[in-house]
Amino acid sequence: LRTYAMVPMADGIQLMTYYSIPPGPGVPPPMPYERRATVYIRTPYNESESMDAQFTEADSYASDYNVVLQLTRGRAPSQGNFTIHSFEANDGDATITWIMSQPWANGVIFTTGASALGIMQYSAIRGQMSKHIRAQFPLVGSAHLHKTVYPNGAYMNALAEAWLDVKLREKDYIQVSFGLLRFACKQSFGHFGENIC
Repeated sequence: LRTYAMVPMADGIQLMTYYSIPPGPGVPPPMPYERRATVYIRTPYNESESMDAQFTEADSYASDYNVVLQLTRGRAPSQGNFTIHSFEANDGDATITWIMSQPWANGVIFTTGASALGIMQYSAIRGQMSKHIRAQFPLVGSAHLHKTVYPNGAYMNALAEAWLDVKLREKDYIQVSFGLLRFACKQSFGHFGENIC
């Protein structure tokens, strides 16, 4: 059973959140459900971009786990402005709180996703609710974005800006480009980065 909800964040912005819930044994949907672990996936891509591949990945877990697939801020039809890595921890907290309140959730959350979806997972563990994340499976997503964007101190234009150019709407480009650079800078300088970057 795949359905969706507009899940409210702490500041009132609502994010499009698809979820699949396996029914309990021999019981037709919608209730009762067997409480299960949840696979949580966040994507920075618009609904029209590569969603088939993401649903295919999500569906591969759906017979054994609840699956939550969420579009980040500003990625239609989610509300808000798309700024890379600015709200990930807080929005992850709000979504995990929402998952924990559902009758089909058993309190155990796993995260997965490749590339940008992998990087989103690293951001999620900075939140207060990360204690509910029992395992993460990021694929080809860097935990050290500074080392990826600035290998040996040199800005990797072909990697960072080519991805932004291909994947983002033109009006998002400058805002997200600076957001990506700011995030990489803060990652490099740790807590000092709040004042430096």
